[in-house]
Amino acid sequence: MKVLVIGGAGSTGVPIVDGLLRRGYEVTVLNRGVHPVNFPSEVERIYADPHWRENLTEALEGRSFDLVMALYGRLRLIAEVVKGKTSRLVSVGGALATYKGWMTVTHENPFGIMEESPVPVDEAHFLARAPGVDRFSEQVRLSEDVVMQAHRSGYYNATHFRYPIVYGPRSIGCPEWQMIRRSRDRRKQVIVPGGGVALLSRGYCDNLAHGLLLAVDNPTASAGQIYNISDEKPIAVREWIEALS
Repeated sequence: MKVLVIGGAGSTGVPIVDGLLRRGYEVTVLNRGVHPVNFPSEVERIYADPHWRENLTEALEGRSFDLVMALYGRLRLIAEVVKGKTSRLVSVGGALATYKGWMTVTHENPFGIMEESPVPVDEAHFLARAPGVDRFSEQVRLSEDVVMQAHRSGYYNATHFRYPIVYGPRSIGCPEWQMIRRSRDRRKQVIVPGGGVALLSRGYCDNLAHGLLLAVDNPTASAGQIYNISDEKPIAVREWIEALS
């Protein structure tokens, strides 16, 4: 069984590649090579930028895979380019921008204007999906739609995951570093909005990888599904600061 991992060098990509190898897959990793990783020698490398259709099409010319895991890149382009090249797609996007009105991602201070959604309906409801709140959020939802439409059209069996804030080893954004740095500098006071009671979904990298691998192991049960994935118990910003301190 051959699998293409697009990305693979980030916080969840490394344990995903390891899990695929342990399952006996022949693994190929495609990324730009910006973040070096010492993969085992049996892992094939393709260096290309998955944000551009031309680069991705050229890199995958004449190639096919039993499974494609799209962890990085411009998802809607990947979803189109891999048609006819795989029978199974597991993709990753963000949960942050999916829910209408909760956050304006393109605002200069998005975390400062968080609020409850003004439209208390299911995420698939037409009012929840109406344009006009945040262009970035609309583009995220569009990418999910492209993946699920390809699934319904029979191009491949698709499963999509919405990531939370990812923490742990190899985290490129490293959300915990801001507190670790303050502790190392002995700066003992932290200003937080609203007393630090906001709950943000986070996920430890190895656990998120495990969740994606469960979908790989159960293609029928996960077919056509979109999953929000995160730690089982969300903790408030204040608790996050205290735990790191």
